[in-house]
Amino acid sequence: MLSGNSSVRDLCRYNLFNSIAIAPACNLAFMDKLMLHMDLELSFIGCIKGFMFLVPAILYFFMVPILRKLHADVKITLYCYFFRASLPILLPVLALFTDNRAILTAACVFVLSAAMTLAAFANNSLMAIYRMAIPKESFNKNAGLIALCTNIPATTMGLPLAWLLDLCESAPGYWFYIVFALIHVFCVLFEIPAIKNMLKLPPLKYPPAEKHHRIRGAAWRPFADREYLPLLGLCLLNAIVYGIGSAYLIIYLLEERDFSMSMISIIALLLSLSFNLLLPFAGRFADRIGYRRLFLYLSAAMLTGNILFCVFWGKNWVLLPFAILAWTGAGSIVGGVLTWGLNAAGSKLSRPDLSENYIAAFSFCYNGGLFLGSTVAGFLFGLSRAAGGPDIYHRYFLMVLPFPVLLFFCAAIYCVTAKKGVLAQKMAK
Repeated sequence: MLSGNSSVRDLCRYNLFNSIAIAPACNLAFMDKLMLHMDLELSFIGCIKGFMFLVPAILYFFMVPILRKLHADVKITLYCYFFRASLPILLPVLALFTDNRAILTAACVFVLSAAMTLAAFANNSLMAIYRMAIPKESFNKNAGLIALCTNIPATTMGLPLAWLLDLCESAPGYWFYIVFALIHVFCVLFEIPAIKNMLKLPPLKYPPAEKHHRIRGAAWRPFADREYLPLLGLCLLNAIVYGIGSAYLIIYLLEERDFSMSMISIIALLLSLSFNLLLPFAGRFADRIGYRRLFLYLSAAMLTGNILFCVFWGKNWVLLPFAILAWTGAGSIVGGVLTWGLNAAGSKLSRPDLSENYIAAFSFCYNGGLFLGSTVAGFLFGLSRAAGGPDIYHRYFLMVLPFPVLLFFCAAIYCVTAKKGVLAQKMAK
């Protein structure tokens, strides 16, 4: 077993520097701002985000079993994260030389899809490194510490970067692209200390070849598991709500409410801090009431936030309950805890001999849901624009309201119908 303290310290430092390196690349608010400056067709932005999630969903599902056999998780993590941080630099550079919408749209689809695919591969290998490098008896505690070194620095780094972009608002258009590219280059330099700390880890000890790699049709077994399939359905619906809710939220705040990038970054930071502080309590709450009720309560909270947002449209005060209850994203409060809960329940229900296939199936459904949600969002936004009038965004958010309603009812059905049998015993805690 590796030395827990030194390995955890090295992984914490790696995640700290790596999260800064990828901060602008993984911040969708920055990408939204860039696409607005490119003057892309707004209804296409949802489709761009959709394909950004579709490609990694497919490639991750089929490639992960192959990558796991390579026993090269450190190299995969380092290479994938480096190029994930570097690839988005191509977009502002290209925008300096052309304003052709078709070229820029195609470039956004390619670059963002490739970057998300690399992130999926890197995350998978990084999780494998955690399992081998962190002692089992302290895994949960140290994994939480590492998560703090990942989430908080990335969100905090967004504040000065957003402030720099706000300064470019009154400057000629090309200055925005130059500053955007320089921000990425500056952040990518943090990969150097990140790589140095990762390479300090002692050699990883891989277990012998496991039998589940030889199980016929192992990749499709999770979809035939009657206990696991309803959870995959909830994961899919949750991701659809996330995709459809986030596709035009930042654009609405930037375009209609005249929010600055700094203000949006402050909101994201406060939500991320709240999420990380509440997550340990969410785990204890789930242990007390069970994951089924947790899903029901959280989906009800998301639905309430969306209803308030639509009913009291345009009121400044409604942004606070909406941000707490219905803001979507990995660092959001209710949505983030719901995604975490689905992941935790999925690990409890997965077969030990097919754990990697279950993780791949879960990721496939989640990314597939993000693809469907973002693509449908682009279609609905196009319909809302075609209807004309000044209430394009209000009409759009009313059109997407049935999706959190559907998530709530499916969570309620899951809560009621999963009370008996082995599923209830496994999910009780």
